[in-house]
Amino acid sequence: MALLPEILPSHEPAQHIARLRSLDGLRGISILFVVAHHLMGASGTPAIVSRVAHDLDLGTLGVRVFFVISGFLITTLLEDEWQRTHDISLGRFYLRRTMRIFPPFYAYVAAVAVLELLRVLATNPGDYLYAVTYTMNFHGKNPGWFLGHSWSLSIEEQFYLLWPAVLVMAGKRRAVWVLVAVLVVVPVLRVGSVLGALPWIENRGQSFATVADWLAAGALLALWRSRLHGSARYAKLVANPLTPWALVAVIFAGWTAFDHWRVVEATATFAVVATALLLDAVVTHPEHGLARAMNTGTLMFIGRISYSLYLWQELFCNRNTTAWPARFPVNVVLSVACATASFYLIEKPALRLRDRMELRTRGRAAR
Repeated sequence: MALLPEILPSHEPAQHIARLRSLDGLRGISILFVVAHHLMGASGTPAIVSRVAHDLDLGTLGVRVFFVISGFLITTLLEDEWQRTHDISLGRFYLRRTMRIFPPFYAYVAAVAVLELLRVLATNPGDYLYAVTYTMNFHGKNPGWFLGHSWSLSIEEQFYLLWPAVLVMAGKRRAVWVLVAVLVVVPVLRVGSVLGALPWIENRGQSFATVADWLAAGALLALWRSRLHGSARYAKLVANPLTPWALVAVIFAGWTAFDHWRVVEATATFAVVATALLLDAVVTHPEHGLARAMNTGTLMFIGRISYSLYLWQELFCNRNTTAWPARFPVNVVLSVACATASFYLIEKPALRLRDRMELRTRGRAAR
């Protein structure tokens, strides 16, 4: 399963964080879904964890929720920049993404390479090339376990390349219709792939063409949010403490199609829309029941380290070995320990460096 890198930035400007409470908690839940899925079948994993993760396909759902969060957050930041400066600097955007995503990821890839040189693990042919170029979702020759999870990071990078440019060139109004088109077309592509009518769509579920609607839903929410909140009926619905619970029910109903997996590619659209609305509900009213649970200290911490946790859990949550580092709960402890180290030793210093680089760039521009 692949996690989103934008899984992400909890280090954006303070005004965004203050306004977007519950995001870290939602990230925390999503990464726990992914970890539970990867624990499935590992030595010592409780049977109930494996059963629930399998029956609800939690890992894949967790990654999709990250996509929605990413689309929403990135678009919110871009729109806010436009509101403040009447411009969107693509150079500044890519600098921020690069410093946020690259250092932890390439540190992880380097660690895998060292372990392979020491013959502790083995990767498959092509894994390193596809990983470091963020094209793992095009690796059609059985990617290995330790780097294969970077397929979702690849999709994130492709989204970063495409979406800001579309928003800048097309403008907000036309960009909205691009997102609506994605939400309509992508489910058709998924269903057509399942039915064999579109054989050219390969690697279904891990290709940009079959998951882009999750990213689009988050982006569309960001662009439409102020208009939605201008509706008294919508505002009342979002303010209802029962709404998040109802949306969770819709998400799982759409995601599992009530165990009718043959039609899940069609019903998943309900899960896509419900996830975006759930995000809005818990961000808008963080004081309500489900959202309040998302803002507990432990879950928020898990959300803050979720990017590094996604990267490093792949080393230890491995059902293909019985070695002691992969046994439950040792694998969870080691995953969290490595993720915490990565967060404090790599992520945060890289973000501080990014901020200094931005200040220097703005200073030169001012002169």
